[in-house]
Amino acid sequence: MATEQTTQDTQAAPKPRRRRLLIAMVLLVGAVWFAPAIIANTSLRQQLLPTLAPQYPAGIEVGSASLSWTGPVVLRDVTFRDKQDAEFLSVAEIATAKSLWQLISNSAGMHPITIKGADADVRFRADGSNLEDVMMPFADPTSTIWPGVALEITDSRLKMSAPATGAEATWTDLRVTVQKSHDQGVPYAISASATVENGTLQTELSWLPPAELTSPAAGNGKLALQTKTFPLQTLKPIFERMSLSDELIAELTSDVKTAWNTAGEVPEYQVAGELQTGNLFIKSAAISANEQVQADFLRCVVETTITGEQFNVAHLDIDSDLAKLRIEGEVNVADLTGTNSTTALLSLPKQRDFVLQGRLDLAKLAATLPETLCIREGTKITAGTVDWRLEGAKLDRALGWFGQVSVSRLTAVHDGKSLNWEKPISLDGEATIPDAGGTTIRLNCESDFLKASVQGNPGKATVQAECDLDRLAAEVGRFLDLGELELAGKMVASVDVTRKNNRVAADAAMDIQKLHLAGLGGVAWDESQLKLNCAVDATVGSEANAEFHQGSIQLAATGYQLSAQLDSAAKWNAESKSIPLQVAVRGDLTRIMPRLRTIMPLEDWQADGEVQLQTHLTVSPNTIAYRDAELAITPLRITGPDCNISEPNVRIASTGSYDVNTSQFQSDSTTITTATLNARAQPIAVAFTDGSPQISATVDFASRIEDLLNIVDSGVSPAASGELSARLNVSGADGKHRLQSDIVVDKFVVYDQAASELNRNVSANIQPTGAAALWNEPRLTVASDVTYETASDSVRIAKMQVNGNKWKATTTGRVGELATEMNVDLTGALDCDWEQLLAKHRQLIGDGLNISGSGPHPFQLSGPLMATASSSGSSDDALLSRLDGKLQLSWNTADIYGLQAGQAKIDTRLKSGVFRIAPLDIPVSEGRLTAAPRLLLNSEPMMFVLPAGPVIENVRLSPDMCQGWLKYVAPMLADSTRVDGRLSMAVTSTKVPLDNWQDMKSVGSLAIHSADVRPGPLAQQFLEIAEQIKAIIRKSGSNIINPEEAWMKIDDQTVAFQVSLGRVHHDSLEIRVRDLVIRTRGSVGMDESIDLIAEVPVQDSWIKDDRLLEAFRGEVIQIPISGTLSKPKVDRNIFANLARQVGTSAGTKLLENELQNQLQRLFRK
Repeated sequence: MATEQTTQDTQAAPKPRRRRLLIAMVLLVGAVWFAPAIIANTSLRQQLLPTLAPQYPAGIEVGSASLSWTGPVVLRDVTFRDKQDAEFLSVAEIATAKSLWQLISNSAGMHPITIKGADADVRFRADGSNLEDVMMPFADPTSTIWPGVALEITDSRLKMSAPATGAEATWTDLRVTVQKSHDQGVPYAISASATVENGTLQTELSWLPPAELTSPAAGNGKLALQTKTFPLQTLKPIFERMSLSDELIAELTSDVKTAWNTAGEVPEYQVAGELQTGNLFIKSAAISANEQVQADFLRCVVETTITGEQFNVAHLDIDSDLAKLRIEGEVNVADLTGTNSTTALLSLPKQRDFVLQGRLDLAKLAATLPETLCIREGTKITAGTVDWRLEGAKLDRALGWFGQVSVSRLTAVHDGKSLNWEKPISLDGEATIPDAGGTTIRLNCESDFLKASVQGNPGKATVQAECDLDRLAAEVGRFLDLGELELAGKMVASVDVTRKNNRVAADAAMDIQKLHLAGLGGVAWDESQLKLNCAVDATVGSEANAEFHQGSIQLAATGYQLSAQLDSAAKWNAESKSIPLQVAVRGDLTRIMPRLRTIMPLEDWQADGEVQLQTHLTVSPNTIAYRDAELAITPLRITGPDCNISEPNVRIASTGSYDVNTSQFQSDSTTITTATLNARAQPIAVAFTDGSPQISATVDFASRIEDLLNIVDSGVSPAASGELSARLNVSGADGKHRLQSDIVVDKFVVYDQAASELNRNVSANIQPTGAAALWNEPRLTVASDVTYETASDSVRIAKMQVNGNKWKATTTGRVGELATEMNVDLTGALDCDWEQLLAKHRQLIGDGLNISGSGPHPFQLSGPLMATASSSGSSDDALLSRLDGKLQLSWNTADIYGLQAGQAKIDTRLKSGVFRIAPLDIPVSEGRLTAAPRLLLNSEPMMFVLPAGPVIENVRLSPDMCQGWLKYVAPMLADSTRVDGRLSMAVTSTKVPLDNWQDMKSVGSLAIHSADVRPGPLAQQFLEIAEQIKAIIRKSGSNIINPEEAWMKIDDQTVAFQVSLGRVHHDSLEIRVRDLVIRTRGSVGMDESIDLIAEVPVQDSWIKDDRLLEAFRGEVIQIPISGTLSKPKVDRNIFANLARQVGTSAGTKLLENELQNQLQRLFRK
C-alpha cells in the first residue's frame, strides 16, 4: 500500500513543472509579440536609427513610431541634427513597404522606403557643408559593392544657404526616386523634380558605376535635364561652396541630354541640347563691383562628342543681343599641346572643315560695362562691332586657311558732340599648305595708327610695321579714359628671314623716335631715340632640334647701351638645351635711373656715375646661370631719404644661377669692394616659396662706423667711430628666417656733438670744446641669434648679447608687427662693474658720483617702437607713452655727491611716458635719502621732476658736499675741508629740462641742524671782510683769523633757495665766528659766478661805552661781492667810505646828544 502511494506521488510531480514551463513560453511569446509596440511607445525607439546607422555622427530624435510584426515600420517626426547640434533634417514620416517580420526574415532583399515631408537645411561654407559632415562617415573607399536601394522622397523641401555671404535658396515640391537592385550589372535609376520659385526642374539619371569609382562621371551613364524658367541665382550657395564668386541671374529653360562611357580604353562623352534664357545678368570679380554683364536673351544649341582628347563639334551656336559665336570642327587637344603644335593647328581641316566666327556688339558692351572698359565720363558709344571669321578647308592638293578680324566704324557721343573713328583696325590673312610641303602666308593689318604686313614662303619671309603711337593714344583717348597713361612716338620695325635647306638667317630692327610713356605707376619714360637690332644664324632640323651658329642683340639709347651675343655655337635638342651669351651694359646712371623708376619706386632717389657690367650668361628652359659677372661704377653718388652715398669706385663680382622651376637663386661667391666697405657672401641661396623668400647665406664684411654714419647723415661730424667687422649667417625655411651674427667693433668711440661751454657738468666743472668723447670701448662685441617669422611679421630674439670692457648686456624676447608698430616684448639684464663704468665716463658725470658693485640689473620692455596711421600720435613722446618697462639697479656702496650710501636696490618703471623711480628711503651719511623722482618722457622737452617733499633728512655734513652741490645753495660752506653738523633739504617743486638742464627750476629749503665748519677759501675772505669792518668801527687794527684755528658756527636755521635761469638764489644764511656774525643772500651761477650781499651786523661789544660809536649800534653793514667762488671781488673803496662814515657819524651823533641834553634842562626850568 505504501508503495502504491509513492508511485502516485511520483507521477503527479511533473504537472506543476510543465505548467510553469507553459506559462513561461506564453509569457515569452507575448513579450516577443508585444516587443515592437513596447519599443515604439517607450524611449527605446530613440535607439532604432542610431543602431541601424551607427556611423551617423550626430543626434537623431524620433517623435513617434508604429511597430508591429505584421505591419510596416513607420517613424514620424524624425529630426536629424548636424555636428554643430543644429537641426539639419526633419522628416514627417519614414515608412517601409514591408512588414517588420518580412524585413527581419529577408534582410538581404529589396525593401522600399518612402520618405514624406522631408525638410532639409543645408548650410554651405568654403570648406564643406553640414550635409558633407554627416555623410562623410558613411564613405568606404575600400568597398567595391554598390548596394541596392529603393527610395522614394515626396512632398519635401530643400533649403540651401551660405551664412558667410547671406545667399539663400529654397526648392519646394521636391520628389526623388532611386532604384537599383543588388545585381551589380544593373544601373541606378534616379529621377528628381522640384519647384524653385516660379520655375521647375526635372532630371533623370541612369548610371552604372564602375568597380573602382575615380570620379562622379566614371562608368556608363545617361543624364537628361529639363528646366523651365529655372532661376539660376538659386545656385549661388552651391557656387559659394565651389569658391566661385560669379553670380548668374536668369531664368533658364533647357533640354539637355548627356551620355558617357569610361569603361572602354578611350573614354567617350556626348552632349546635345538647347538652353535659353530671358534677361541674363552676370556678376564677376573680373568686372567692376558696380557693374554686371547684361543680355536681353541668350540661346545656345550644342552637339558635340569627345573621344579621348578628340573634340568633334558638330555645331556650337551661341546667340544673344550682346554677342554671337559659332564653332564647327574637329580638334585633337594632344596634337595642339605637343611638340608639333603649329603643324597640327594648320592641319585641322584635314579631318573636316573648321569654322570659327562671331560678332561682339561694342555699343551694347560699353553700355553694360562702362567702368570696366574705362569709357570716358560723359561718353556713350552708339555703334561699333568686332567681327571675326576663321575658316579652314581642304582644297585641291592643299589645305587653305582664311581669316579676318575687323572693328567696324566706331561712333559715340561725348557731351553732345559726335565722335567717329573711321578705321579702328582690320586684319585679314590667308595661308596655303600644299600636300607636297612649303607653306605660304599673307597677313595684312591696317588702321589709322598701324600698318603691318607679313609675307612668306619656304625661302623668304618679311615683316614690315609702322606705328604712330601719338595717333593711337589720341584716337583711343577720345573714347576711353586713359587716366594718367601717356603714350607718344613713332615706331618702325622690320624682320627679314631667309632659309636655304635647313640654314636659317634672320635680321630684325626696330627704331622708335621720341618715345614717351607715362602713367604706369612710375615716372615718365622718355627716349629721343631707341634702337633695337637682332640677328641670328642657325641650322634648324625640327621644332625641337636646332644649332645656333651666331646671334646678337643690341639695344642703344641716349646715355646707355646693352649688347648680348652668342658666346659660342650652341645646340638645342633633346640632350642639350642651353644658349651661352656674353652680355655687356654700359651707360650713365643719370640716364638709367629714369628707366628704373618706371618699374621701381625710386622717385625720391638720385644717382649718377659711369656703369659698366660684363658677364657670361647661359640660358636654358629651366636655368639662367651667370659667371664672372663684374659690375663697376665710377664714381657712385646716391642721394635719397636719409641716405647719401659717395664712393670713388664700386666693384661687385659674382657667379650664380637661377632655377626657374624651383624659383631658387644661388651664388657661390659675391663680393662688394668700395673705399668704405668690403663684403663677401658665400654661398648665397634664395628660394621663393609661395611668394616668400627663403634665404641662406654667410656674409663677412668690414667697414668703419663713421663711414656708415656718413651715409645717413652726411655733412655732419659722425656721432661715433670705430673699426667694424662682422659675420652674418642667414638661413630660412617654412616662413622662418634665422640670422646669427657676430660683430666686433674695435676702437669704438661715441661723441657728444652737443657739448659746448654752456653744456658742462656742474660737479666736475668740465667745459668741453667741440665734439668730446662720451664713451669709448677698446673692443665692443655683439652676438645675436634672431628669427624672423613671415606669417606673423615678427622677430624672435633667442639671444642678444653686447660685451664691452667690464660690462655686458643680454636680452631675449620678441619684436612683432614689424611693418606697422614694431611691438617689443623684451627681458634682459645689464652686468657692469660700476667703478670701471663710471671711470670711463668721468668726463660726462664728473667726480662727485662713485659707485661700487656689478649687478646684474634686470630689465623688461614692452610696447610699440613705431607709430601707425591709426595711432593717437606719431611723435617720440606719443610713442614713449605707449611703452612699458622695468629696470632694477643695485650697488654695494655709493658716494652720491657727498652722500655716503651702503648696499641698495632701486626699482624703476616706465609707463605712460613717465619713467618713475620707486620712492626712495635709503640710509645715506647717517641720515636718509627720501625722494620719488620722475622723468617725464612724454613732455616737450623731456623733464626730470622731483615732487614736493623731503629729499634728504638729517644727513651728516661732509667736505665732499661742500666741494660739490652745497656751495651753490650755501656759498659760505664752499670748499670747506672740515665740517661737523647735519642738514636736511626739501623741495616744493623741481623741474629740469633734459635738453638743457641750465633751464632747471626749483624751489625749496635747506635746514641746517647746527654745524661747525672750518672756513674754506671763500668764507675766509668773508671773515677777513667782517674783521676789517670791526677794526674800522673800533678804530683799531684788525686781527688776522687763522683758518686752522677758527671755526664757523651755524645755528639751527632754514635757508630758502630757488633755482632759475641757471642761478641758485638763497636768502639769509647766517654764520658766527667768535664775535663776528655774517649773513649772506644772493645767487651763485652754474658757472660759479657769484652775486652776493654780505651783511655784517655791528655788535654791541664793538661799541661798549664809546659814546662816539653809539651811532653804529644796531647797524648792519652791507658789502656787495661779485666775481666767482674761487675769486670773489670786493670794492675796497667801501672800507675807506666806511672809515669816513665812522668819523662823521660819531661827531654828528655827539652834537645831537649834547643838544638834546640842553633842551631837556631848558624845559625842566
